[in-house]
Amino acid sequence: MPKSEVARYLDSHGLVYDAARYPGSPNWAYEVKIAEEPGDHLVCAKWTIFAVMDFSADQTLTDVHLGRVGTCL
Repeated sequence: MPKSEVARYLDSHGLVYDAARYPGSPNWAYEVKIAEEPGDHLVCAKWTIFAVMDFSADQTLTDVHLGRVGTCL
């Protein structure tokens, strides 16, 4: 599926997403925030969970997976 169709689908369902480019790569990803998890409060304050849609250099969807980003020391 082309990146433009994925964007159209996300937009039609009112989903907020960010476009991200991987450092040193021509490839893009869309990230949709789906949850927040509490951290252990010792090292990490919280984790933000994303549905990640990866695209190849030719703008074709190649993978969908979960990702997480934490606020950690």
